[in-house]
Amino acid sequence: MEQVSAGNSDISRSFGANVGITVQSGGLSLVVGRDSSPEALIQGAGGRVVMVLSSTKVLAYLSLSTHLAFQHDSRIAFAGPVELDQARFAHFVAMLQQGRNAGMQSSARTTEPK
Repeated sequence: MEQVSAGNSDISRSFGANVGITVQSGGLSLVVGRDSSPEALIQGAGGRVVMVLSSTKVLAYLSLSTHLAFQHDSRIAFAGPVELDQARFAHFVAMLQQGRNAGMQSSARTTEPK
């Protein structure tokens, strides 16, 4: 988490208060390249590609400053935050693993000699 100043006003100064907010230092973002994959731009900015969705769309872990910069980069068509419901995502991953395991067992049965 990163502490960011929210500015000072006459009222906050009269009380001797320093107003700030705490923001996450980074997070998951959907990044869409305008004409090509944004992977190199993400890696060059210190981000980490988590999943390639298509030739121009990726999920990436970006710092807040990189996310904000990408929103104004002409090579990026879209950069927006992504939030996952952790419980639903864990359930989805478990279903994928069960399906993969069932497919492996089925494949093993069909390749056994008779």
